[in-house]
Amino acid sequence: MEQIGAMEWIIIFAVSAGPVLAGLFMAGYILGKRKGFKEAAGFPNPNKGL
Repeated sequence: MEQIGAMEWIIIFAVSAGPVLAGLFMAGYILGKRKGFKEAAGFPNPNKGL
Protein backbone atom coordinates (compact mmCIF):
# COMPACT_ATOMS: atom_id res chain seq x y z
CA MET A 1 0.00 0.00 0.00
CA GLU A 2 1.65 3.23 -1.08
CA GLN A 3 1.61 6.29 1.14
CA ILE A 4 -0.22 9.43 0.12
CA GLY A 5 2.02 12.48 0.04
CA ALA A 6 1.20 15.93 1.34
CA MET A 7 0.47 17.24 -2.15
CA GLU A 8 -2.10 14.53 -2.78
CA TRP A 9 -3.80 15.30 0.55
CA ILE A 10 -3.93 19.01 -0.34
CA ILE A 11 -5.47 18.20 -3.74
CA ILE A 12 -8.00 15.80 -2.18
CA PHE A 13 -8.91 18.38 0.48
CA ALA A 14 -9.22 21.19 -2.07
CA VAL A 15 -11.40 19.12 -4.39
CA SER A 16 -13.68 17.86 -1.61
CA ALA A 17 -13.85 20.93 0.64
CA GLY A 18 -13.54 23.66 -2.00
CA PRO A 19 -17.18 23.69 -3.18
CA VAL A 20 -18.42 23.41 0.42
CA LEU A 21 -16.30 26.35 1.59
CA ALA A 22 -17.30 28.38 -1.47
CA GLY A 23 -20.98 27.63 -0.82
CA LEU A 24 -20.68 28.61 2.84
CA PHE A 25 -18.88 31.84 1.94
CA MET A 26 -21.48 32.74 -0.71
CA ALA A 27 -24.36 31.93 1.67
CA GLY A 28 -22.74 34.04 4.40
CA TYR A 29 -22.12 36.90 1.96
CA ILE A 30 -25.69 36.84 0.64
CA LEU A 31 -27.15 36.69 4.16
CA GLY A 32 -24.82 39.46 5.33
CA LYS A 33 -25.75 41.63 2.37
CA ARG A 34 -29.44 41.02 2.99
CA LYS A 35 -29.31 41.70 6.73
CA GLY A 36 -26.83 44.56 6.48
CA PHE A 37 -24.09 43.21 8.77
CA LYS A 38 -21.61 42.54 5.97
CA GLU A 39 -19.09 45.06 7.32
CA ALA A 40 -19.66 43.91 10.90
CA ALA A 41 -19.00 40.29 9.94
CA GLY A 42 -15.77 41.36 8.22
CA PHE A 43 -16.49 40.04 4.75
CA PRO A 44 -14.02 41.40 2.19
CA ASN A 45 -15.32 43.44 -0.72
CA PRO A 46 -15.43 41.04 -3.71
CA ASN A 47 -15.33 43.92 -6.19
CA LYS A 48 -11.95 45.09 -4.89
CA GLY A 49 -10.07 42.09 -6.23
CA LEU A 50 -11.74 41.95 -9.64
